[in-house]
Amino acid sequence: MKLISEISFFKFINNSDSSNNGEFESTSQEYRETIIEESHITKSLEEGEEEIVENENEIENEKEISETIIINESIEIVKLCGNNNNDDSKKSSNKKSKKKRKLYENNNNNKVVEVEYKKGYFINSRGMKLVCQEWIPKNPRGIVIVLHGYGDHGQTTLAEDCKIMARNGFASFIYDQQGHGLSEGVPAYIRDFDDLVEDSLLFISDIKFRFPTLKRFVCCTSMGGAVGTLVSLRKPDVFDGGLILLAPLIKLDENMIPNPILVSLLTWVSKSFPTLAIVPGENVLDRSIKDPQKRVEHANHPLTYKGRARIGTGLAILKATSFLQSHLEDISVPLLILHGSLDRVSSPTVSEELYKKAMSSDKTLKLYPTFWHGITSEKDADIVYNDIINWMIERLNPKNDSVGSANF
Repeated sequence: MKLISEISFFKFINNSDSSNNGEFESTSQEYRETIIEESHITKSLEEGEEEIVENENEIENEKEISETIIINESIEIVKLCGNNNNDDSKKSSNKKSKKKRKLYENNNNNKVVEVEYKKGYFINSRGMKLVCQEWIPKNPRGIVIVLHGYGDHGQTTLAEDCKIMARNGFASFIYDQQGHGLSEGVPAYIRDFDDLVEDSLLFISDIKFRFPTLKRFVCCTSMGGAVGTLVSLRKPDVFDGGLILLAPLIKLDENMIPNPILVSLLTWVSKSFPTLAIVPGENVLDRSIKDPQKRVEHANHPLTYKGRARIGTGLAILKATSFLQSHLEDISVPLLILHGSLDRVSSPTVSEELYKKAMSSDKTLKLYPTFWHGITSEKDADIVYNDIINWMIERLNPKNDSVGSANF
């Protein structure tokens, strides 16, 4: 199989007419209202470049490691109690949500769980220091490796996700991908997704070496979903537990894709200035999180990338998603695909297509009505956590072969 860097970029361009069939018309008023509410919140808050370095080192071939590559800078024992820090979801009056929430709360009966927390880093083949974290409960029953999305990091929201997994008995790991969060690299610059795939394989291989007997689940959000899916195509044996995709960036929403003429112009400019942050378009954050308060909090975090997309990054995303769309039928690992039906960043219809085309014998698709792109930032996000945790538990000791299901 060819690497995505070997695929002609221009093959991604789809000249067919696009239509949304009125998919988002019914929610346009809600979308405008939540953006207006966000502006009010922003006004009420107190207001209160990194050097660009080109690294031209060649990508090294994948290699099996014989010892851990993670250097721990801090280690501590933390006590985690409860299951979800999402206060809004706890106050929800949705009876169905409350019933489902009990399913995984009973896994530890709300007892305090002692977890060993470590923070450190590893060095990728391009010499970049990538910051990583882990939460290890006593006698973990499985492993969850989290891959974050574009412009995001593992220092806040996704760290809470890892804690939820740890409270339910899963050793949880996350690292800030290059150019994101606390890791080194030009902020939010991606030269090629092959770089991110290589880093993920290095990180996952280290965890496999340390915990050889535990099943591994890779949980990916948005752009991380593209990375995780590419990893599954290159090395499917990594996913002996399964691949969990949350609003995977397999195809951008049509409104997010520049027209072919502009793409051609950006491609020409990127040859000399790949890190220029001039890609036009609406800020992804405005389309990702429905709750205005959470959207503002996330956007105001100092580690969240807030600028325009860099030319090289935009082209890398388009090339990677084009490659994935033409290789959906080659995906064979156990799949859990979760997507918001009102996602305006990555297309939920492509998640449906992935479910139908993937050769995986074990695959499950769930679409959440009214949810946006950031499904774990919704008020009823406990439903999502419940679906993830129970899906993993069922696959730790399966009673019979599962063929999966689809809920629309």
